[in-house]
Amino acid sequence: NLPLEFEGKRFAMGYMEGGFSLFSEFFSKEQLRANLYQRDFETLTREEKLDLAQQFADAPLIFDLDITTFGIGLNTQMAGGFAFSMKERMDIQTQFGSQVSDLLFLGSTAPYFDQLVLSSGDTIANSSNLSQDTLEMVIQGIISLQNAQSISELLEGTQIGLSWIREFNLGYGKRLFNGENLKIYGGVGIKGFIGNSLMSVSVQDGETVAFAAFSPVFDIDYGDVENQNPSSLGSAPALAPVGHGWGLDFGASVVDIGKMTWDGNVYELNDFAFTEYSDDGVETLNFVEQIFDLASPESFFKWNGAESIITKLPTTLRLGAGLKVNDMVRVGGDMVFPLNDAIVSYDKGIIAIGGQIKPLPFLILSAGIQQGGGYGTKIPAGIIFQVGEGTWTAGLSSRDVVTYFTENDPVISASWGFLRFRF
Repeated sequence: NLPLEFEGKRFAMGYMEGGFSLFSEFFSKEQLRANLYQRDFETLTREEKLDLAQQFADAPLIFDLDITTFGIGLNTQMAGGFAFSMKERMDIQTQFGSQVSDLLFLGSTAPYFDQLVLSSGDTIANSSNLSQDTLEMVIQGIISLQNAQSISELLEGTQIGLSWIREFNLGYGKRLFNGENLKIYGGVGIKGFIGNSLMSVSVQDGETVAFAAFSPVFDIDYGDVENQNPSSLGSAPALAPVGHGWGLDFGASVVDIGKMTWDGNVYELNDFAFTEYSDDGVETLNFVEQIFDLASPESFFKWNGAESIITKLPTTLRLGAGLKVNDMVRVGGDMVFPLNDAIVSYDKGIIAIGGQIKPLPFLILSAGIQQGGGYGTKIPAGIIFQVGEGTWTAGLSSRDVVTYFTENDPVISASWGFLRFRF
């Protein structure tokens, strides 16, 4: 059912509403913005790479994007409310172990390798005191088989989660209790999912899970292994799906109960002894480019084709309550807790409180405070405009206004909705 101020309006629709946030303990605010807008990046020096490799280890990065391309709802007087929506959901979470961080930034000159092959044909011992001229001659780092570690051992402490799915949601809700000062709502939603990309790498305490599936639109060259992959999509259209699944929501309490099956362009980690590597390491802080390069044959990741992978949806428990103080002021709170360890699920619960004030009939201002979810403390704030008692609504908000005044642990974010109508 619609909130009280909209009870006279039975039909609602919205287009291209969404929001995103990008958080990092490693990047500065300007570096995050450069990654977001894909600006030009300066080439890193050797000294910068050494310093950044240490800083990058164990520093989380979190990105999420949700865009509701279309949504429609009908509220009936007796039977309750019905709604349908289509949404794009993209999430990235990364945290790299110390050895992976060294390999990413230093390439074949990482401390892991005890010998270096030079372009002159000579092989020398690896050392932290090599001159810049010598470093520029390095074409390969090598280590003996008896001293080498497997890929899974090198990945210890690393977690990478990436997914892009399209969600179709059919929901039903009804007011269950209608007291003078207390109103309780309940509902259920049925969801269908189409998967466009997935990557999961998790190595903790010697336990390794690593696989990937990308639609052809990403144009990833897997090399010869693609020809032996039973789930290869070959010359399929660019946005051919690589996964599908289903899910359920119950009320506003437990959401995303279900699973997905990934059966297109699926690859699993080839865990072998890592004895040689020919790479200069990252040249810039273009993280977007680097994350997708991990799936290519040139990466220290090596892949084997697989038929399919089944993954869980990131099921969460959501609890919330609101209080209408008067016609101008409302306050509320939400709690969100992860119920499983699915890919890109929250690693910690989230608690948020906030409020809104309506100083003018067409203007609503909101603000709050949020803690958890791997982001630390955030101060969201927003502004909403209403025309015709809610016939048209438009709004814009930030998920953390503190970022505008600080450089450390930035959260670059925005939420928007300019095409919401009620009749």
